[in-house]
Amino acid sequence: MTIQVDTDWWKNIFDDVYLMTDSRSICDDTLTQTEVDFIETALNMKRYDPVLDLCGGQGRHAMELSRRGFTNVSVLDYSNYLIRMGKQQADQQNLNIFFPRGMHAIPTLLKKALVLLSSWGDLLDILCMMKKTKKS
Repeated sequence: MTIQVDTDWWKNIFDDVYLMTDSRSICDDTLTQTEVDFIETALNMKRYDPVLDLCGGQGRHAMELSRRGFTNVSVLDYSNYLIRMGKQQADQQNLNIFFPRGMHAIPTLLKKALVLLSSWGDLLDILCMMKKTKKS
């Protein structure tokens, strides 16, 4: 038996179904606050440090950082659905978060980048894309 797997599965999976199936973690405010507590401490973050939440989906970590007074926070993700949702939530909460479209928009003076949870598997591809982008 042969199973065919679309190598681009990740392009279509991060939508409203993803939010429902993974809501126990990605929609849990207490868990997000605990994760950001750890990130702040582990990275010795300053409120003015530029931070990129890479593969950040709807930006739940970025939103929590913004609520805590971080002033230069960006979220980069492939999913248009999650980015739209994140922008809407950030606007409703009056949070100043930048949602760039494309690797070329990554801040050049970046001090911290977050790659969390299931996004670790994409890290090598992300680093390769960033290197190519910096050259062009």
